Amino acid sequence: MSSYTFQGYRRANGKFGARNLVAVIPSVICANDVGQAICRQVQGTIGYFHHQGCCQLPDSPGYSPACGQCGQL
Repeated sequence: MSSYTFQGYRRANGKFGARNLVAVIPSVICANDVGQAICRQVQGTIGYFHHQGCCQLPDSPGYSPACGQCGQL
């Protein structure tokens, strides 16, 4: 027989609860400020932010760290 475990918590009234987390993952650097604001205002959120412009890596051709510049110098 398999044994199962539940990684939750017991509430003061004797019932059990589980903690759900919400990840905030902006797809572009321009949205990082909005994502950070969400994380500050919504309890239980975790932000995963990146620092590359327009989903490019620093070694990509035409990379520019300024958002909206994508290959334009």
